[in-house]
Amino acid sequence: GNLSSSDYFQVFLSSSSSMSLSETSIRIKGNAKGLVESDVFTGYWKKSPMSVNYCSRYDGTPNDASDADTGYVAEFSVPRSSVKIVSGCVLANFSLKDADNSTTSEDALSPVAGNSTENWIPVIGL
Repeated sequence: GNLSSSDYFQVFLSSSSSMSLSETSIRIKGNAKGLVESDVFTGYWKKSPMSVNYCSRYDGTPNDASDADTGYVAEFSVPRSSVKIVSGCVLANFSLKDADNSTTSEDALSPVAGNSTENWIPVIGL
């Protein structure tokens, strides 16, 4: 596949005290070149600057079909004050957006459309 600068991932974090998105839910968007944006849920996703540390490394060249792209690795940290941790737990979800040839597809651990966090993954021991 070809890595496009339009491709990105999203990590969602939400309080485990509710099974739906709320004002304690955040979203981090990033791609091979860096942090795209950080958002908080206010009935819709609204840009909200957070002190997110981010780094990435990719194998290939975005937007260059002459080489083989094998992907990228991204690492980020979010201040604990930006995440509502309840009883040492938050809920997490992850999706990848692939913008290839004027079409966009999305793969996610749990569907990201709608407001339910019921099938998100609990991250415990925080």
